[in-house]
Amino acid sequence: VVMHDLRSPLLTVYSIAESLSRNERLAALQDPDVGQSLDALRACTKLMEQVVGDMLDFERIDSGRLELAKSAFSAVELLGEAERALAPLARAKGIQVDFEPVPRMLHHRRYEGDMSRLMQCMSNGITNATKFTPRGGSIRVNCFESECVRPGRAVLHVQIHDTGVGLEPEELDRLARGGIFTQVGKGQLQGQGGTG
Repeated sequence: VVMHDLRSPLLTVYSIAESLSRNERLAALQDPDVGQSLDALRACTKLMEQVVGDMLDFERIDSGRLELAKSAFSAVELLGEAERALAPLARAKGIQVDFEPVPRMLHHRRYEGDMSRLMQCMSNGITNATKFTPRGGSIRVNCFESECVRPGRAVLHVQIHDTGVGLEPEELDRLARGGIFTQVGKGQLQGQGGTG
């Protein structure tokens, strides 16, 4: 209930910022500094809304009520949407972001999954790469396919590589064994929180 209560005012603040930025009659809003502030306000409220959404998802996972909305999608659609949504933040930080072209043989393949949840996973991965990669560093995203144990099926893999601080093998092991709130690495000590 608390998370739903937090979401409503965030959506209201976001809507107000959106309306103000589109109101051409308010001359003061045309000032570049005001425009940047409105952009920051929209970005922050959107980020907070995502955190609240993530917390609601954790609640649904814990209670066994999380349902996936499966649909057909292509690797080109998935990576294209991820690049449009996630690369600008890293580039604004001075990080080179390369989404490698999807292998030609995968262009017309259709996969089944919850694209919204896949985007959520990619957002977490690319956001973490952005947090922990210094200015001048790089992030590279690519995909490949592997066979599935079920005949006639394949698995699409997406990899995110970065030149950030990285994790030690024991930290990776701890993540693999940990729960949904497990956090490791140097960022944990630097206040680089998040829902993972």
